[in-house]
Amino acid sequence: MKMPRSVWITVLSSLVLAGCGEREFGEGKIRYRIETQQTRLDGEQVMLTRAQVDCGAQAELWDLEQLGEDRAVGRLTQRARDLGFGDDVQVDEPGFRNPYVQVRGNFTLSLIQVNNIKDDGPHDKVVDAKIGVRIDQACFANPLPVLLGVKRGKFNEAAGTLVRFHLDGDWMYDQILH
Repeated sequence: MKMPRSVWITVLSSLVLAGCGEREFGEGKIRYRIETQQTRLDGEQVMLTRAQVDCGAQAELWDLEQLGEDRAVGRLTQRARDLGFGDDVQVDEPGFRNPYVQVRGNFTLSLIQVNNIKDDGPHDKVVDAKIGVRIDQACFANPLPVLLGVKRGKFNEAAGTLVRFHLDGDWMYDQILH
């Protein structure tokens, strides 16, 4: 019996996403490991667009409050906390181009871009990447906000997120590094 073309495409796609082999490590393996599991985030900062901030205010996720003429904060409502937002939205914070907010809870992540992969010993790799957090709400239809990386001990919107993977029979997501 001949296998339908769609079945072959599904099988081949799965192999590519899984990295084709246990020890191979590249963008396909990184994407598969990051996007197919829930990841616990606790106090990670994510960027928002101004449109997402405004949408969140209209959806009653937060109440925007002006703190002077060039700064605002979005005070979280219970709806936002139920989605995993953990602290008030910071808008027009000095040193940041975009609004940002903390998230806490279990989330599905999305790999946006791999910047660099470095060996960290014989069984570990550190990936510098742009990673999005999927939030199940209409204001966040795309896999944004993006996790902020850390540079010189501070969250930085230009820095990628450092993620460690460990080889234990296969490459497994280990943790976000700061």
